[in-house]
Formats: sequence, structure tokens, C-alpha cells
Amino acid sequence: MIEQLTNGTSGRKPNGQFAKGNPGGPGNPYARHVARLRASLIEAVGDDGLKDIVQGMVTAAKGGDVAAAKLLLSYLLGKPVESVEPDYVEIHDKQLQSKERALDSDEKIAALFG
Repeated sequence: MIEQLTNGTSGRKPNGQFAKGNPGGPGNPYARHVARLRASLIEAVGDDGLKDIVQGMVTAAKGGDVAAAKLLLSYLLGKPVESVEPDYVEIHDKQLQSKERALDSDEKIAALFG
């Protein structure tokens, strides 16, 4: 039998969960500095400047600049989701229906096909 190792004085229980009174981590030591830099950048660019930059990106993308188009589309549309295999569309639909109906087992999903 394997003995469960403890984490000593790391502030965790033997199962790995945080123990009561755990002080937590130090946080991000650069957060305040980054916030100041962002505030400076926002102040330097301003609302009108940002509008001009975005319009320049749109113009560049429409003019064929692939990098500008890719950047704009990634922010406008987000990261593409993984597509469903065409052979499994019906199964995927049934799985979505089962989640809506709180069917949580393969047997209950399979019953939908019956």
C-alpha cells in the first residue's frame, strides 16, 4: 500500500486542499506597476487616438493586410471553436439535448435514439 504524502508546512491538507488558515500566495508583485503603465498608455492615446488606431487597422485589413485582418477578427469574433465531425452531428445534437434535460449518463443518452 502506498502511503499518502503530506505537504509538510505548505498550508495544505494531506489530500492537497488548502488547509484552514492558509495564508495564500504573494499575488502578482507586478500588478500595480502594470496598472500604472496601462493608465499611462490610455492617457497618452486617449479616446480619439484609439479610434484613429482602430480605424487604421480596419483600413489596413480592408486593403489586404492579413496581419491586421487576423488581429481584428480575433478580437471581433473570438477564437474559433472546434467544429463537429459531420458524421457525428446527430450524436452531438442528442448530447446537447441531454445536457438541457439533465441526462447525465450514456445509457440515458442512448435511450434518446431508441
